[in-house]
Amino acid sequence: MILAEYAPQASAVVTNEFVSEFSKGHKELIPFGCLDFSDKRPFEDQARNAVEKLGVKGFKLLPSYQYFYPNDQALFPFYDYVQSLGMVIMFHTGTSIFHGTHIKYADPLLLDEVADQFPHLNILMEHGGRTFWYDRAAWLVSKYKNMHIGIAGIATRHLPKYFPRLEKYADRFVFGSDWPGLADIKGLIEKVLALPYSNETKEMILHKNAKRLLGGA
Repeated sequence: MILAEYAPQASAVVTNEFVSEFSKGHKELIPFGCLDFSDKRPFEDQARNAVEKLGVKGFKLLPSYQYFYPNDQALFPFYDYVQSLGMVIMFHTGTSIFHGTHIKYADPLLLDEVADQFPHLNILMEHGGRTFWYDRAAWLVSKYKNMHIGIAGIATRHLPKYFPRLEKYADRFVFGSDWPGLADIKGLIEKVLALPYSNETKEMILHKNAKRLLGGA
């Protein structure tokens, strides 16, 4: 996935137009859009433009980078639109190494109301609320069938400790969906394969869940 990002205060600006153009002609690349909170257009209008004109296949939002609460009702028409398309919204949850990020916006519990109000919206909590809120992310997965956890940025060997009931909710954990983009992908896959889970669980984490969430993307 190629991720757009509008977060000039904390990291960078990678526009929806850029990820769209970068992905053209490469079927293996999946462009994900982002909302620009400095844009005066309604969030739903931004999303429609990104989907209908630029061809994005989902969205990534960074509350602690972009300074917004995910349960802000101003976002609800956007959520409703994405839900109607069956697409995924990824949310950065938990801590960040970048200066300028405000962690108060990244508490997974802020997604509780969103998951409840939009039960068919596929939500992916990136980093599983690291490092303060693993238990909150796990609780949300147990409560809502539309909640998922992206394991990027979490030490693989600690997954059984952080998420003791992972195997029960194995259809909700996703590998490789977000930064950091480490070079040794093969090594990371081998670490997942070494976990004390069934082969079916490991296959779901590594590829089956992502394939289901992304659909025909």
